[in-house]
Amino acid sequence: MDRELIPHILRLLQGPEEPSRNRDFDLFEDTVDGRALRYYKLLRSLEEEMAAAGSRGVRVSRSSDGQIEIRLENPVLRYTRSCFLPSELFACLSERLSRRGCRLNAALL
Repeated sequence: MDRELIPHILRLLQGPEEPSRNRDFDLFEDTVDGRALRYYKLLRSLEEEMAAAGSRGVRVSRSSDGQIEIRLENPVLRYTRSCFLPSELFACLSERLSRRGCRLNAALL
């Protein structure tokens, strides 16, 4: 992920309402904001999946390059989802999950 995208993604995550490509077509037509919107949708999907899982099957660790690795596992379905996030995005995701009653490993922040 390009570091230049992080402020754009955070702006979308912290905005007062859900962004809409149709409503704000001119904004998201730009390549940087368009890419940020795609990452925003991926992070929202990850947030929903983590909220549904609670602490079951969620492992969080710091990778050797300093990013945060999130692994979601469901052995019944033989499903694993792995994501690597910069610490700024992980902090925002953790805050959003905390507001929903989910707790992650705060020692990684």
